[in-house]
Parts: sequence; C-alpha cells; structure tokens
Amino acid sequence: MLALGEASERARLLDSGNTFVFARGDEPARVENTDVTGLIGALGRAGVREASSAIVLGNGATARSALFSLADLGVTDALILARSEANARASLAGLAERLGVRLQYGVWGEIPDADAVDVLVSTVSAPLPEATAAGLARLTGAAFDATYNHYPTALDRAARAAGIVQLSGIDLLVGQALDQIRLFTGLECPPEPLLDAAYAALG
Repeated sequence: MLALGEASERARLLDSGNTFVFARGDEPARVENTDVTGLIGALGRAGVREASSAIVLGNGATARSALFSLADLGVTDALILARSEANARASLAGLAERLGVRLQYGVWGEIPDADAVDVLVSTVSAPLPEATAAGLARLTGAAFDATYNHYPTALDRAARAAGIVQLSGIDLLVGQALDQIRLFTGLECPPEPLLDAAYAALG
C-alpha cells in the first residue's frame, strides 16, 4: 500500500499504511497510518495523556503502532508479551530504538512478574484466559484491547471489574475514522455519535 501514493513519515517509519487519500488537483495521492492517531485520541479522551511505562501484547503491525503511540505519550520502558521473542525483537526492537523506548520481553498468555505500568495495550486477536486478563489488569491503570471481534473481551471485563480505564477496539476504530474523515473532507467529527452507533450495533 505504501507504494500507491506519497506515504507519510509515520507510515514509512511503521512500514504500515491503512488509509489512502486520492490525489486532488496538484496534490499527489497520499498514504497514511491512522492507527497511531486512533490510539492516542482514544486514550486522551479517557484521560490518559501521558505515561512512562507500558505493557504491549503482540508484535504485529498494530503493536508497532501501539509502541509509536505510547512513545508519543512519553513511555520510555515497555514490556512486550509475545509468543516468539525472536519475532518480537525482529518487529519491534529497531523501531523502539528509534523512538527511545527500552524494551523487555515476556511470554504472551502469562502474567509477568513486573512492576505496575501506566498503560497496557493488547493487539492480539486470540482471547486471553479470564485469569490472565484479571492478572494483567491488576498491573496497570489503563487497559486498551485493540481488537473488537470478541467484544467485550476478557481484558475488557477485567478492566471494568478492576475499576481502571477500559478501552476497546471500537474506541480505536472510531479514533481511526475521525482522522480519516478529516483527511478525506477537511472536516472534524465528534466521536460520540460514532461510538454510540458502533457499541449499539454490537449490542
């Protein structure tokens, strides 16, 4: 996708684009990554505007966007929980170094023996066991499960039960859409009607 237009610096750094803006007049076609603005915007609306430490579950494209977003919030230390440490290092280590984030690695599906962190972001589509989700929720003040195909996920439920900030893939999806609307039309859209419609559709 990055080759279809003029990719933004962010999309090039992440090696990932999800939004194509058609050429207009003298302006070339553009490729952007709105995962980052979607994550940052959703966290900001929930009151999370700065952080220094985080846990990230997964090591794919969304995990790369999550790491970028967390660095923008001020995170300098992150624990990556992934099925394969080698794959996680290959995907995230170079990006983390450029962002100034120190990484440690653990195993996905296990509760790490770690200090509490400011934010936890899960980017894995496979459901977490209830006990694991509850253990992870106890390690943080804000849990963001970036998937929505199993909503509410075990992590969603655990975060609510723990009384911490809880965000889901719907919050990310709407956050992406807000930025895409701006890119396509130049207009700003409030998040509330989109969030209400999306959550109503999920029942």
